[in-house]
Amino acid sequence: KRFKRVIPVNTLDTLLGDRFDGKNLFIKIDVEGAEYNVLRGALKTLCISPRPTWFIEICLNEFHPGEINPDYEATFDFFWQHGYEVRMANKEFTLVTHSDIKSWVANKSSTTNNFNYLFIPKS
Repeated sequence: KRFKRVIPVNTLDTLLGDRFDGKNLFIKIDVEGAEYNVLRGALKTLCISPRPTWFIEICLNEFHPGEINPDYEATFDFFWQHGYEVRMANKEFTLVTHSDIKSWVANKSSTTNNFNYLFIPKS
């Protein structure tokens, strides 16, 4: 039996407002493929001072109804365009580059088993 349910949504900018201006923030996002859409509603949060560090689970081809996450590359580009660097959340904190992401998308597979990334503001 099918049913319908209305689920209210909000943006991160609206939820946080100005409550954390001037404070160090560490934001964790795990939204099963909706990362880019969450970030589109977090432009103000992304640019507050000091700028937050983000911990985000992002999968390329795992857990997606389609072949790959259609916003995978755009999610990383979003942070690079806003002056962040990307590191894997592994014990080495491996730097992730534009060419890494382009290669993984082209091959429809990453060369790592990593889904967790840190987005750190550049100094």
